[in-house]
Amino acid sequence: MRSMVEGAANRRALRSAPSTAFGGPPPPSIRAGGGSGPPHEIVSRNRNIAARRKGCGAPFKAGMVRQAEPRSRVSLFKQIILSLVVLGAAYGGWYVYQNPQLVSLARETVGVEPQAEGGRGGPGGPSVRGAGIAGVRGPGGATNVVAATVEADNSAERLTALGSAKAVRAVAIFPQVTGMVEEIAFAPGEAVEEGQVLVRLEDDEQEIAVERAKVSLEEAGKALERARRLAQSKTITAVTMDEAETATRMAEIELRSAEIALARRQIRAPFAGVTGLTDISVGDLVSSSTEIVDLADLSALVVGFEVPERWAGRLSAGDAIGATAPGLPGSVFEGTIRAVDNRLDAASRTLGAEALLANPRRELKPGMSIAVEITSPGEERLSVPSLALQWDRGGAFVWKIEGDAVARVPVQVLRRGSGFVLVEAELKDGDEVVVEGIQRLREGAEVARVDGPGQPAEEAEEPQGAAEVSRAAEEAEAEPDATAPPQPRQRPGRGRS
Repeated sequence: MRSMVEGAANRRALRSAPSTAFGGPPPPSIRAGGGSGPPHEIVSRNRNIAARRKGCGAPFKAGMVRQAEPRSRVSLFKQIILSLVVLGAAYGGWYVYQNPQLVSLARETVGVEPQAEGGRGGPGGPSVRGAGIAGVRGPGGATNVVAATVEADNSAERLTALGSAKAVRAVAIFPQVTGMVEEIAFAPGEAVEEGQVLVRLEDDEQEIAVERAKVSLEEAGKALERARRLAQSKTITAVTMDEAETATRMAEIELRSAEIALARRQIRAPFAGVTGLTDISVGDLVSSSTEIVDLADLSALVVGFEVPERWAGRLSAGDAIGATAPGLPGSVFEGTIRAVDNRLDAASRTLGAEALLANPRRELKPGMSIAVEITSPGEERLSVPSLALQWDRGGAFVWKIEGDAVARVPVQVLRRGSGFVLVEAELKDGDEVVVEGIQRLREGAEVARVDGPGQPAEEAEEPQGAAEVSRAAEEAEAEPDATAPPQPRQRPGRGRS
């Protein structure tokens, strides 16, 4: 029985020995297929072997994980690279789609095609694509450009300034005394004459005061006459005579004062003009702080405007101007400069001025916006096309053609017009500047002139018979070739392999 138990333990030990996992030889105690020692030693040995096997299993699995980590890192790196490539390709496609001229420019730059149907050796010979297109390099490395001529412009310079109109004379009329409105003698918007009564206030008391003053003056005059007669007979003293004269003068003053008080009960127009709107009505109690009506002289209007500093020396009183009003399309008004300010505004660097516009039909109203046009005698300036003007950090410049090359010429912009710019630069009348094909230009770059976009400066003559050759080629393409072998007909639904 003991031997049977030892044999079974040895067989289990052989099956679970570390040599099966690590490839090493079995322990000496079980190499011969048998075991020695008591059963509890064999069981303990088997437990130790199992424990070593469990202890070695963890490092084996950890090693397997550590061997898989580099493969995952490489796979992730490849995915990142592939994603960047896809994003770059997508951005490149989007950029080309947004700038289709890049594709056509590349094709015109490197592509070569024959001029005629005969191919490279056909009529007309080979031609480089883009040879007549502005901005594309032609044969020999020269850049095709479109040129324009610099012209001298001595037309008059005009300035348009926006101003606001006001009446040449305008007042707000107030009563001088307090009283009740008895009569309104005008209508809003009505033309009135100078001295015309506009409003009457109640004046009963003032009329009585005038009558009383007249009576007092009459009595004083009679007393003075008696005193003078008595003075001739020397029956009164000189003092009495002086008192009679003083009483007469006082009566005259009282009458004059009463007449002034009565006149102030009538509100009159100080000058001829047009009345505005009013808020008063008969029966209103008005005082010296109550506005009766606005009165404006619309026979002429004054327009205040401002001009830039460079025009400060060109304005003077009496200069003729023209004016237009947005509220009156098609109307043109003539006038003169009435006054020029004596200093410029330090903040805006502008000079204030006033113009006087005649308004006989009273079309213009105070407060309207008026566009004042000032014309100054022209000075000879150089004019270049707007397309020729370029800008960089150094300012404005143009490309001047000197022979077969270009040179960068700085310019100072004076005035812009429709399609042209007046400049001050080291140019002269008749010089040529580049207007198209500017993107590829550099200082001293070689250029070739073309007449317009895609048109060469000198059109090559069409070879003799080129039209007939082209027509024959088109007919040949339209007709089937009789010398070609007949093609077998395909049955419907079957294709040839």
